[in-house]
Amino acid sequence: MDAATIFSGVSALAAVATAGIAIYALSGTRADSREQTRPIVIAELVPAPLSTTAIDLRIANYGRSSALDVAVRFDPPMPTSDQLGRDGRLLPFIAARYARSIPLLAPRASMTNVFQAVSGDEEAPQGPVTATITYRSAENIRYSNKFVLDVNLIGWTTTSQPATSTEPSKRIANAVESLARQAHWRP
Repeated sequence: MDAATIFSGVSALAAVATAGIAIYALSGTRADSREQTRPIVIAELVPAPLSTTAIDLRIANYGRSSALDVAVRFDPPMPTSDQLGRDGRLLPFIAARYARSIPLLAPRASMTNVFQAVSGDEEAPQGPVTATITYRSAENIRYSNKFVLDVNLIGWTTTSQPATSTEPSKRIANAVESLARQAHWRP
């Protein structure tokens, strides 16, 4: 074998190795890109705006792409009602809203329901509730996440008020705080 043949063989092996490395790097980049642009749907409890006692359940898509076929299940299950809206109970609205899957939840979109109306609400779940959310991306990749919802984590929140506040200034401060929370809460 002459030097030209050996050099050609080594060059061919180097080209094949380089192509393999490039394919591996591109697949990693593709997976990273897919992960950064995927839908991310969460369940969370948040203080209700303009209330000092109510707690809202929010299902939100914090991802960069739409979530499809979003299914939300609760353990223990939310109570249902044959008198939806007429019996004054709020949790059956959650059961009704998520009884079927949501066809599409766009990026930055959220759905909110009152989860606990007042502190010590007898209708509210008496312990943590697990919300399981399943959905898929436009590429048909399936995701499933579990979220433990515990009103105590919100109920034990403390705040401070100005020591010299009078009633009108307290209302203004609460309104400004509510606006600030709403601006911050948007997914």
